Amino acid sequence: MDKTITQSGENTLLKVKVKPDSESFEVIGKNKWRNHIEIKLTSKPRQGKANKELKKRLEKILDSNIRIKKGKKSREKTLVIQNSLKEKIQEKLKIKTENNGLK
Repeated sequence: MDKTITQSGENTLLKVKVKPDSESFEVIGKNKWRNHIEIKLTSKPRQGKANKELKKRLEKILDSNIRIKKGKKSREKTLVIQNSLKEKIQEKLKIKTENNGLK
């Protein structure tokens, strides 16, 4: 079962892994083996700068408020995207869902 993006009431939980200090911001996509979305950030992981960039850029893309639920000092994070639907998040981030034929 895919746990990268899950619906939790009116909110969506998104598991991400950030790559700070990159040349440009980019939502790389889903790592299906690690069950997270990989995101490149230009900020260095110092004094919360990478977290601020992550929130600011994703809030703009998703047009929703975002809170870091888990992993504020880690590269692996769980984000809460407030008042959002899983399908809309997948669409806006251009994330494909895998269907491996299992039911």
